[in-house]
Amino acid sequence: MSRDRVLQAARTRFAERSFATTTVRAIAAAAGVNPALVLRLFGSKRELFLATLHLPTRLRDDMAELVGSDPDDLGERLVRRYLALWQDPVTGPSVTAMV
Repeated sequence: MSRDRVLQAARTRFAERSFATTTVRAIAAAAGVNPALVLRLFGSKRELFLATLHLPTRLRDDMAELVGSDPDDLGERLVRRYLALWQDPVTGPSVTAMV
């Protein structure tokens, strides 16, 4: 499906470069579609970027659980959770793009 190809191309481009230097035209070329289709599917580059930020739906609950527990090792637990997201093949590109 075109939408999936565009999302994958966008994830890759945003992770390799940055939001500011990635163009809709470059994403469209990588996905093998017309830039107009990208805008029709997502509305804008910003909306496309937001769509690429595929993070686990439980992330908010996980973070609340981490923050609500023992504060003595909170920093370590947050870093471990972040690194797990970074190294995951599904969430890694999104985390990279956000950074």
